[in-house]
Amino acid sequence: MSTEWILDAFRRQHLTKKDELIREISEPYPQDDKLFVCDCCNSVWQTAWYGEINYYKDFPTIGKKRKRMPGHE
Repeated sequence: MSTEWILDAFRRQHLTKKDELIREISEPYPQDDKLFVCDCCNSVWQTAWYGEINYYKDFPTIGKKRKRMPGHE
């Protein structure tokens, strides 16, 4: 009896897992849509699920949507 079928099954499973990992890495982070850059102070902020606003002073702003922070209107 040959063990070739075991090796083929292992290779197929390995390629499937690798493809899933590549897909996960290439998709944008869902949290990134909830982060904004304030127009006036250039801080990154987000509204937490319980209504509080979190501020991030030293956070990359590239690719974030620009939106005025509540309280800065």
